[in-house]
Amino acid sequence: MLFSELHKITLQGDEDWFNPILTKDTCLFIDPFSVFKSSDTLFENSYAEMMYFFQQVFELIAHAGGNVSNLSYKKAEGMLLFPEVNALCLGYSKSRRGSGSGPEWAKILASNINSIIAQGITNITHFEELGIFCEGIGPDRLSDMTANLLKSRLITYTQRICHEYNIPMTKKRLQNSTFDYQFKCWNSKEVLLPTNPYKNNSPILLVPKDFLNLLLEINSIMKLTKILTNIPFHKLLLSIMIL
Repeated sequence: MLFSELHKITLQGDEDWFNPILTKDTCLFIDPFSVFKSSDTLFENSYAEMMYFFQQVFELIAHAGGNVSNLSYKKAEGMLLFPEVNALCLGYSKSRRGSGSGPEWAKILASNINSIIAQGITNITHFEELGIFCEGIGPDRLSDMTANLLKSRLITYTQRICHEYNIPMTKKRLQNSTFDYQFKCWNSKEVLLPTNPYKNNSPILLVPKDFLNLLLEINSIMKLTKILTNIPFHKLLLSIMIL
């Protein structure tokens, strides 16, 4: 069942939003570099927003001085928890649900940042410099990270489409709805969103078609990450996409 079928929407084919299948996830992922190139003013400055977030993580880990038990280090690990955004209906099968949210992945990212800082790098100026993603990262997790960091924008985007097509919305609690930079923590809150009757009336988030790319099987990703761990992230992503 497609989202459009549920709400009896006749699509012309030139709509900019992806029409998700509600009964199962589609093997697509959000490519952050496509987001950065978006001409939609709603996603303007997404690059700067994501860079600012990771700079905050860098500063917390640098302040911890390499002590993984330090409160600042633990706070950074908490920032790096990116739960799978099931509301998008994207990614692998339900059997892999939750792969994006694993604390172990947050520990890997934090450890990699700590290693970079130990080399004397305490500031990042380009997203491509985040070589921390070369270990244990696949496009599904990259997608989870991007969706979490830009979730407030995706909420507004979905509401905009719902208003255009008179699609009913319900208040639903959404995990990681916003990030509180004062207290360096994720907040969940109730937001107006359409719901998915095939997933216990859970919320639905819509996303622009242009943001999406094909998702590979996990075995292909694992082979690539083992071989290409020393290749800059933007080149690694390109290799994954053309495999």
